[in-house]
Formats: sequence, C-alpha cells, structure tokens
Amino acid sequence: MNMMKTANRLQFLLACVVTLLLLSGCTGVMRPAATPEAIAGSETPESEAPVSETPVPETPSAAAAPDEGGIVQAERVAFEGGANSATLSGTLAAGEEKQYALSASAGQLLHIQTVSTDAPISITVYAPGGESWAGEAQAAGAYIVVAQVPVPAHGDYLVVLSTPDAPEASYDVAFTIDANVVQPPTPQPGPVDRVFFEADGTAAERSGLMPSGPGIQQYLVSANAGRTLTVDATSDGTPLSMTIESPSGNQWIPEMMTVSDGYTIGQQLTLPEPGYYLVTLTKADHTPSTNYTITFTLE
Repeated sequence: MNMMKTANRLQFLLACVVTLLLLSGCTGVMRPAATPEAIAGSETPESEAPVSETPVPETPSAAAAPDEGGIVQAERVAFEGGANSATLSGTLAAGEEKQYALSASAGQLLHIQTVSTDAPISITVYAPGGESWAGEAQAAGAYIVVAQVPVPAHGDYLVVLSTPDAPEASYDVAFTIDANVVQPPTPQPGPVDRVFFEADGTAAERSGLMPSGPGIQQYLVSANAGRTLTVDATSDGTPLSMTIESPSGNQWIPEMMTVSDGYTIGQQLTLPEPGYYLVTLTKADHTPSTNYTITFTLE
C-alpha cells in the first residue's frame, strides 16, 4: 500500500515538472544546425560597402581629340561638291588669331582673300614642310588682303588670320583652289637652286664659280602676280647671258654690259602671273672660269 502511494507521488511530481517545462517554452526539439548557405545569406560583412550603380565618367584620351590631317586647332575648310571655292565669315579681336586648314595638291594655285570694313586682316599661309607666304594689301576702298600660293606639295595648308591694329574686326575670307594646274617650268640640264626669301626680307643673294668652258646655273623663284622682280648678276672673268622664264613660257633676255671690274647683266619686271619663274645663267664655250654673284629682289 505504501509502495503504491510512493509511485503515485512520483508520477505527480513528474507531471508537475513536465507542466513547468511546457509553460517555460522549453521543448525537447533541437534547433537545426546552421548551413553554409544560410550563413552566407544572412550575414553581411561590415567591411564591404554597397556598390554604387552610378557610372563614373571616363577621362577623354588624346585619341578622342579631333585630328584633321595633323592640324587640330584649325577649322577645316570644306568645299561643296563640284565647287573649288568657299567663303567663311568671322570676327577677330586685337591680337587674336583664327586658323583654317585645307588640303591642296602640288601644282595647284591657292588663292585666299580677306575683306573687312574695320581693319586689314593679315594672311599667313604655311605649307606642310614649313614654307610660308604672306598676304598683300590691295589698293581699294575696303580693307582687302590677298595671298596667292603656287602649291609646291600635296598636303594640308594652314591659313592664319590676324588683326593687330583694331580692337575688333569682322571679316569675310574666300578660299579658292584654281583648277588650272601651275607646274614649275622644266629646267634645262644642270643644278637648280630654289630661292627662298627671309620672313621679313625681300632680297636673296647667291655666288659661285663657273669653271672654264660652257656652264649653266639655274634658280627657281616663286612669286605672286603684280610683284616686281629684279635680278642682277655680275661676273669678273667672262660675260654671262641671262634668261627669265615665266610659268606660261614667256621669256625675258636682258643685255650684258661691261663695267670696270667685269660684266653685269640684269632685268626688272612686274610679274604677269603667279607661279615659278626660272632664271638661267649661261656661259659660252671656250671661255675662262669666272666668279659670279646674282641678286634677287622681290618688291
């Protein structure tokens, strides 16, 4: 009898313990172990900041710069289909420059003219090889400056406009490439010396020695129509003859004169056309050697 009472008490105590456990939220079911996938999805590393979706602008590279035949700063002159001329307008402040670039082929004639009612617009033309030509002011009511360039080589030609004398000047500039090809005259056998004038100069001089017997020396001068070309040559041992030939084949043959220290020969002419003028000095057969000097003046 006592044993039954003890068993009943133990069952009652066990029931009480179970009830207390249920009321406290404890169960005998164990929490599932965390899987690697769950960890990866639930944990965000504090060291990694969210990636911005805003694109970062790229710095332009040198390759993105415009490149028109090697001239970047100049405005490209474009001719409409079938046309050989184009006219553009602009305004220049004192000391400011405007650059234009256009392509031309060897033998063509490039004509550039600026017109302004405010002040003369200076013109300087640069060839790919560095040779340059300056425009000339024309006698007219408006300010007109003209540059004519017998194109020596194919490539891009840089045209620089400037106005140093006015606070501001509006202008029109016309570019024309003559369809008529201007070719240098074919020189006779012998060396040919191309005559270049200094940027601010109008005279050039050459000298040399022609050995005994027949001799020939040739010079090529590039100039615009309307310029005055003067060519003078002197020799000490024997007289020389001179021929000046224009781009179209016209010739001038001056007379030789005797002076106290030898001989002199020369010619002055107003150039009728732009292009290359061939000056030839010759010495006759069976003549002694002679020293000579030849001077070119372009005004």
